[in-house]
Amino acid sequence: MPSIQIHSAPTPALRAGVLALNERCGPRDRLSDHLLADLRSGSGADWESATFGEPTAPQTYAQLSGAGEVALLEVIGERDAERSHQLVSDLLAVSAWRGPIRWWIHGRSDADRPAATRLSFEHERLLLEMGRDLSERIESDLEVRSFIPGVDDEAWLEVNNAAFAAHGEQSGWDGQILEARCREPWFDADGFLIHESDTGMDGFCWTKIHPDTDPVTGEIYVIGVHPSRHGRGLGRHLTIAGLASMQRAGARRANLFVDEDNTAAVAMYRSLEFEVVASHEAMLRSGDSR
Repeated sequence: MPSIQIHSAPTPALRAGVLALNERCGPRDRLSDHLLADLRSGSGADWESATFGEPTAPQTYAQLSGAGEVALLEVIGERDAERSHQLVSDLLAVSAWRGPIRWWIHGRSDADRPAATRLSFEHERLLLEMGRDLSERIESDLEVRSFIPGVDDEAWLEVNNAAFAAHGEQSGWDGQILEARCREPWFDADGFLIHESDTGMDGFCWTKIHPDTDPVTGEIYVIGVHPSRHGRGLGRHLTIAGLASMQRAGARRANLFVDEDNTAAVAMYRSLEFEVVASHEAMLRSGDSR
């Protein structure tokens, strides 16, 4: 009978098994990029996971990764409310993490939300997934260039951390996090667009292509404008530049993720023909003395 096992570090065999499970999951029930990067690197000091079934070929997987002051938690694979509860309960029982935990529920909300509620997690925020068609040609007149790894790192980190100072996952990035993202298999510097002026880097639109989707989908991964450049419509122009770039790369559909309460951004994306196609809930559990 399958059993739950706890892991304090991702061995090559565990990593291979989880990555294979992740690929089998639906596109809205996979590990987020932050957790995937931690799984691949195995360098996170606050990394723990739990598997149900053979670890080299798990049926269900839960991962807890430190992310600054708040750890991130996600569950993927075959599950119902009872299995999600059992897996996460066992993981938290032995975890050394004492701070707040944010459980991102991307896919099986019918399984994960009841389990999260039983474990004292409460609704924190809702992330909207928005999408649009890219069949008609898109033109952009914004001057942009490609990000240069190792050259633009410091300037980009300054813009990103200023733009997302109050954001849960995108704030407080350092060179190590950026370098890890640039090593991801999907990374393409040509889709990482930088806009500059005489005063330096004003903003960026970082895109990624999902070639295994049908139709091929491009994602606006992160888009940011330095707070000192707000009010000039740069976010809209960067979005259009990103759409045009993804279209040239072969994407026929685009998607992005935005917080529901960021009403200005949601309205701007709607004006660019994006529509809500799914939602992803963050549930938060405060730190305790387990």
